[in-house]
Amino acid sequence: MKKIVENVLWEGKWLRAVDKVFEKDDGEIIHWETVERQGSSRSVVIIAKMIPSGRFVFIKQYRQTVENWVVGFPAGLLDENLTPEDQAQKELFEETGYTGKVVKVSPLLRFSTGTNASWMNLVNMEIDESSEENLHPVQHLEKAEEISVHLKTRNEAQDFILNEMNAGTQVGSGVWYLFGNVLE
Repeated sequence: MKKIVENVLWEGKWLRAVDKVFEKDDGEIIHWETVERQGSSRSVVIIAKMIPSGRFVFIKQYRQTVENWVVGFPAGLLDENLTPEDQAQKELFEETGYTGKVVKVSPLLRFSTGTNASWMNLVNMEIDESSEENLHPVQHLEKAEEISVHLKTRNEAQDFILNEMNAGTQVGSGVWYLFGNVLE
């Protein structure tokens, strides 16, 4: 398959819709509509663990796109001048008030490839919960953000997720993959 052309269908401040035209190996022409971010298409998703308690950091954020609360992980778009490690530390602090240490960064990963071409890094972090700076965390949210922080052990996570779903909250797929879909 070979891309022939792409046409911008709509352009906004943060997103744009694009019609990509491809020619298949058999000569058939197909159109594929995609959504692209204006600016950075890379993000970081943070899986943070409190040390020594072993609790994981979940956030519950109102997402205007789905007009509902969603349980997820701290995350954000990668600023052009920051590394994934630096962005993860920045996002963790802004969304939760905690400071942490980066333990591991995944390679670049794709997500939602049926509709967009975005990239992400998963960043594992540890938070020293006995550190003075983490005893009374204060969030530093952007104007459009409403986020609550929830600390759960691995054993508490599935009940937390299911209770939130029963209350009408939606759950991000990554949270379910790692904590909700416990195989017996």
